[in-house]
Amino acid sequence: MNTKKKIRPIIGILCFLMALFVTSCVDGYKDDNTFSSDVRNTQLISPDGSKVTTVAVANITGGQDLKITWPVVYGAGGYQFTLYNVDDPDNPVVVGIENEIIDGCSVTRERADDTRYKIVIKTLGNTELNNTGATEATETEYTTLIPVYASIPSGTDLGVYFTNNPVQPQGRDATEIVYELEANGEYTMGSDVGLKSTNITLRGDKVYHPKIKVTGNASFISDGAGFKIRWTDFDLNDYSGVGFIQYNTTINEENAIYYNGNPWIVVGVSSGMESCKVTNLKTSLINDRGQRYALKNFTFNDCIVEQHATSSNPFINFTGALIKELSMINSTFYNNNKSYGSNWIVYANVRVVQVADRVIWANEKGSINIQNCTFWQIAYSRQFFNSNGWAQTTNSVNVQRSIFVDTANKEVLRRIRMSSNNVAATFIQNTYWYDGVLAENEITHNQGDKSGTHIESDPKLADPANGNFTVGGAAQISDRTGDPRWLPAQ
Repeated sequence: MNTKKKIRPIIGILCFLMALFVTSCVDGYKDDNTFSSDVRNTQLISPDGSKVTTVAVANITGGQDLKITWPVVYGAGGYQFTLYNVDDPDNPVVVGIENEIIDGCSVTRERADDTRYKIVIKTLGNTELNNTGATEATETEYTTLIPVYASIPSGTDLGVYFTNNPVQPQGRDATEIVYELEANGEYTMGSDVGLKSTNITLRGDKVYHPKIKVTGNASFISDGAGFKIRWTDFDLNDYSGVGFIQYNTTINEENAIYYNGNPWIVVGVSSGMESCKVTNLKTSLINDRGQRYALKNFTFNDCIVEQHATSSNPFINFTGALIKELSMINSTFYNNNKSYGSNWIVYANVRVVQVADRVIWANEKGSINIQNCTFWQIAYSRQFFNSNGWAQTTNSVNVQRSIFVDTANKEVLRRIRMSSNNVAATFIQNTYWYDGVLAENEITHNQGDKSGTHIESDPKLADPANGNFTVGGAAQISDRTGDPRWLPAQ
């Protein structure tokens, strides 16, 4: 009996507390279960920008979207939201819906790599609570660019800068470091820039490219690591060296692997040039100086490269090294010197199948990939590509929607396949034009284009001698072939 008497008061207390808890929860919400704030008759402010968070989230296409979240402002009637692409801050571009009304504290938008964004959030009023909306929006910035390691001011000589601020060793497998140049900056380069064994990106501005005037034999010298140049233009009229990008003549054997007793430096991270304009190149753009470097890839993307070659040095001059995957995408290459006396790309004395596939990148193929590019007067009477040992069944070439005019003595395809059907080939919607007529050898040769998709009409390039490659050929325009920058807007 005593036990029952003791339990009854405890049960009563518990029931009271439960009722109090339920009541307190219900009081915080309206009948429709939405949160009802005690904030009334108030001038609201926009969310705290320092607490706005951004995170990349997977989307159904396999890519990524951007989810933006901000802290709740109690008493708000919602939020007005806009995301801008501010790569060009003077001309922001809306991403998604401008001034979208959001009933919540998060939103998702499309996300692009290497892009600067501005997030704008404004708190809206709530008439039911007699709360007035914020007078000013919160603005915060977000970028998908790799963070900057060091910024180099306009007016700097890069050779002097890197002498005074030498690249610090990071290890060849470390994340790349970024040196950033100013938008519209003017730079010089009068002496070598030592890149060491560090993965480096030299990055300009996506919209307002900085310009670098290179003089003497000043070159970028890599000890064997990834090197990318982005959104930067180069004047090489006064450059007299043997290769604008070079690899050190002294191999660091501590970082080497050995094949047949020879040391090889393996560069397993990406290298290349993106959205760069190179003018008045008279010699090699890339030179291995005869040493054994194995680059996994090198990509030209959205570039214009003007040669005025007076030497016999190849554009890519690899007498000891190799590039496993060479890609040229959405780019233009031309040479103002018709009598240029060299093969254009050379991998000499290198068997990619032996060094790359069997030793370094097992079971992976070497490749040359050319997509939506324009070539004019490249190696006019010489070879587009030459390599001992390239004609292997493990290698492939892929040439799509590209225009070749007065290039490589009507033998582009034969040369990149090294006169062998061992090299797998994909050819789609290309134009081969030489001395004003169809370069028939590009189709009829045993290693030619047998796809049946080639275009047999003149691409009618506007004024190639003066760097204008605007396409006038109806078929090329219809099929959207060549470097896209020379095509009419869709």
